[in-house]
Amino acid sequence: MSRILLIEDDDICRRIVEIMLKNLGLMDIVCAEDGELGLKLFDRMDTPPDVVISDIFMPNKDGIEIVNALVERKFSGGLILMSGADPSMVQIAQLIAVRGQLKILATLRKPLNEKALANVLHGQLPSLNNWFFVNFTVIICSLRDNPVFQNYQKHYEGHRAV
Repeated sequence: MSRILLIEDDDICRRIVEIMLKNLGLMDIVCAEDGELGLKLFDRMDTPPDVVISDIFMPNKDGIEIVNALVERKFSGGLILMSGADPSMVQIAQLIAVRGQLKILATLRKPLNEKALANVLHGQLPSLNNWFFVNFTVIICSLRDNPVFQNYQKHYEGHRAV
């Protein structure tokens, strides 16, 4: 199972990203409300997370300090940086990460888009690849017996291009 460390100081944003990750089938999510707590949680983990998702502008330790700390710890997982503020700060954090040989998966603008997040994580987490296949199959199988789906399917087949 894949583990995600989510570091975001805004309660609402942190909760939304956590829900997005759970919607993608990722349940092992460790959340921190600032960079300092995020690094403490990182250091307490038996094995490092597969992905760290971090905001840039935060109290106590910001995203640039997080990136520096991950470089020092030789973090080998994926890193997603996110920010709704000044893009130049994101670029600085990204430059530090690249020079420190961290694996940058993406820099995303807040508010995050669930599809964009899924696309970034899809290639990084093998368990997510299986989840897409299994859950698509489960959704299709459960829809077969749903009257709304059956009605839609009849409507769609009546309008399908030849």
